[in-house]
This record gives sequence, C-alpha cells and structure tokens, in this order.
Amino acid sequence: MALGTYTIAVKKEPQSRGGSSGIHERIGVGTLLSIGSPRNHFPLAPGDHPTLFIAGGIGITPITAMVTALAEEKRAWALHYCARSEHHAAFYHELAKLAPERVHAYFSDTPILDVDALVSRQSLDTHIYSCGPKPLMEAVARATSSWPPEQVHFEWFSAAQHDAGQNTTFEIELARSGVVLTVPPDRTILEVLRDNGHHINSACEQGVCGTCETVVISGEPEHRDTLLSAEERAANKTMMICVSRARTPRLRLQL
Repeated sequence: MALGTYTIAVKKEPQSRGGSSGIHERIGVGTLLSIGSPRNHFPLAPGDHPTLFIAGGIGITPITAMVTALAEEKRAWALHYCARSEHHAAFYHELAKLAPERVHAYFSDTPILDVDALVSRQSLDTHIYSCGPKPLMEAVARATSSWPPEQVHFEWFSAAQHDAGQNTTFEIELARSGVVLTVPPDRTILEVLRDNGHHINSACEQGVCGTCETVVISGEPEHRDTLLSAEERAANKTMMICVSRARTPRLRLQL
C-alpha cells in the first residue's frame, strides 16, 4: 500500500442503516470524500510476545493492518481466518503471501475452527486479537475468560446486551455553558443533546466505536458500552453518551 493512501473493506449489508449500502452504491472512482483523523480503539499491544489473530468475515479488516505491521517487524504471529468461502474472504490472498504457514483458513467446506483447542495451545504470554461475527467473538471470550484481560483484545461490530435494569430520569450539565438538560427514560444523552441543538460526533450509536466518548467531570455514569475496560469504567473519566446513562441524579460533562 502506498504512503498517503487508505485501503478499506466494507461489507454490503442489506439491513444496514445506510452506511455500507451507500458506499457500495454511491461511491466510485473520482468521488471526493471528507475524512477525519484516524481513531484506533483496537491497537497492537507493545512488546515482543507471540500474537494470535482470530478473524471472521469482514472482521479481517483491522487485523490485516496488524498482521502487516508484525510481518514487517519480523515478530511472531499466526492468523486463523473464518469465512463463508474463499471468494468472501477479503485480503486472504494478500495475507497468505506474507507467510503461508502462519495463515490458517476455515471455509464452509473445511473443518470448523475449534476455538477452545486453539486457545489452549497458546503460550501464556500470547496476546489474542479477535474481530468478526458475534458468535465467533463470544466463543473467543469464553475460551479466554481465565486469561489476563490485558492480553485479550476485541473489536465488536455490535454491542453486547446489558441487563442494566429500568431507565431513570437524570440531568446533564454542560460545563462550558452551564446549561442543564433533562434526560428522560426513553431518550439517550446523545439524543437529548441533538434535540437541543448540540452537534456531537457519533457513528455506531451502540457503544462500540468510541466516536462519542465524552469526558465526565463529576457524577457517576452507568456504563453500557462495549469499549471501555473494567479499569476505565471504574475510573469514570469518560463515557459513551450514545448508550450509557447515570447512576447519580446529575452528570457534569465536558461539553
């Protein structure tokens, strides 16, 4: 890939909210796009340790960049890639050329990946990265449940279901203006802000991508995202305002 360019893969989803279908149907050679600075909530951990990648379908997209980086640095890695077929496996041939012995594919006509067995064979210092369909990632999460959390990394496409109980009304105070807004049970913080003329960047609106991450000055959030670690949640320094709510009557936000 040439410097100054991006290579992306976007799966066309018939039930998309418009993003993936719009890219496939409206964007072509010569289309001018505006982009922002890259956000990376799925980074490679530093250190010279073995790395295991478990990807499913279009979840290979972020992992492709990671594999390429480790191959260039001559670090130890292995990729286990599940897809419906070779035809549906984006970047498969490019990755296999890097190190065929390290790329293991699982298509519909090949044996299914045994996640438990694969994880059990890894050395204790291995870092594991997974991105793909929810059932695959849940299998990885179960297989690594006893592993140190800092060695297991996920990029989720959709948020996990949270049994957070009944929504309650609370207030948000915007620190920069002093404005206080009420968030009713049937609205999110993000929706209330938009209703009152405040434009806040967002993308997934499921607590997965981190675009709407907002600094918390005071008050205790009720975290419902899938992105923040246990330590980050306990610190209560930021929250995802697209899904998370409040445990205290008021949150003061850096907005």
